[in-house]
Amino acid sequence: MVRTLLRLLLLLLLGAGCNGETSGTPDVGAPDGPQTTPDSRAGDGPGPSVDQAVVVDATPVPDGPKMPAHWDVVTGATVERVDHTATRLADGRVLIVGGWDRVNNVTTRHSDVYLYSPKPEPGAVVDGAKLAGPREGHSASLLPNGRVLVVGGHASPGSPLATTAIYDPKTDAWSAGPSLPGGVSSHVAVTLSNGDVLIVGGHDGVKPLAGVSIYQAAQGSWKLLGVTLSEKRAGHTATLLATGKVLIAGGYDSLQQAYLDSLELYDPSGNTLKPLPTKLKSPRSAHSATLLKDGTVLLVGGVCGLSCTITDDELYDPATGTTKAVSHAAGDPPVSHAAVQLLGGRVLITGDTAKSGAVKAVAYDPSGGGAWDMLPDMNHGRHQHTATLLADGSVLVVGGKTGSWSPITKELERFYP
Repeated sequence: MVRTLLRLLLLLLLGAGCNGETSGTPDVGAPDGPQTTPDSRAGDGPGPSVDQAVVVDATPVPDGPKMPAHWDVVTGATVERVDHTATRLADGRVLIVGGWDRVNNVTTRHSDVYLYSPKPEPGAVVDGAKLAGPREGHSASLLPNGRVLVVGGHASPGSPLATTAIYDPKTDAWSAGPSLPGGVSSHVAVTLSNGDVLIVGGHDGVKPLAGVSIYQAAQGSWKLLGVTLSEKRAGHTATLLATGKVLIAGGYDSLQQAYLDSLELYDPSGNTLKPLPTKLKSPRSAHSATLLKDGTVLLVGGVCGLSCTITDDELYDPATGTTKAVSHAAGDPPVSHAAVQLLGGRVLITGDTAKSGAVKAVAYDPSGGGAWDMLPDMNHGRHQHTATLLADGSVLVVGGKTGSWSPITKELERFYP
């Protein structure tokens, strides 16, 4: 019996060898690599038949090194502006509104509007429909319906506007919005969780303001809240927290000649506005405030007066109501810079009033306890500019100036992290 089984096994093995089969080969007659078929090939003429061996280099092709972080100048674009706004629309374009420039020591405020299209890269700028009149120091907020609300600002020194304007990107047209009871500029606008727009503080041309009001997006009207800030402020920040509340920080009271270290919290659910017991470690104005993914707020830079020096940035934790100092990356913290959160969670900081730091770009990385990444310098120095996150994760930088009376930067730049 055993001999019979061995003979049968030997015959089976010999038969397999005669048929050309080898162990592990899934298809009889299949070539040793991928083959090209008439449906998948490129070019004219008949493709190889199934019994032809096609020589294909099966060596894996690497994706290649990732292009390092860099800046590209948007050629052909000349948007020479300061105190303008730049708002990303729902379709990915950026609406650039108003501002001022200075030529031959003559300051001109503008009603000009531009539209930046990010594709094809590095993008291009075209003229948009002009405002009814010039504005600088205004705010611009994207509404839930895709339109943009522009509030206040001023067309001449000391005369803030109470008027508003609404831009419709579908028609490239402006319409008048409801006016505020009084003029306001240098205020802060925050879009709340429900799409309404909160206006905080600012200046009426004579004094800083303590008022707060809400533009009700659904009704298209203003609601005066009946509550006021504990301190009048301009040059402050207002940041929407993960809880839906708004953190108001720092600023400057020109009547008292005081830089502020106070914090306040607005709660839209109960329409309450109260000062917080926690103070900033340094009074600051012309700083930035960015909500991080862990719910904390990064406050960067600013100014606190001629006899005062800000040496650190700060992190405010709403969960504990405390702040802690964060060392800045490159020398002194910047002033009148721009801050924007990148898609990965880092915070990009660009520009400074200091000539030596005006081209600087750094990023705060909150992971691993927090650290600063040094980035390539911008092509042009600037401060009082805007930085807008685009849909692909790159950042558009517009306008600004290099010093107190220096020429205003004309060229736009686009940063690729």
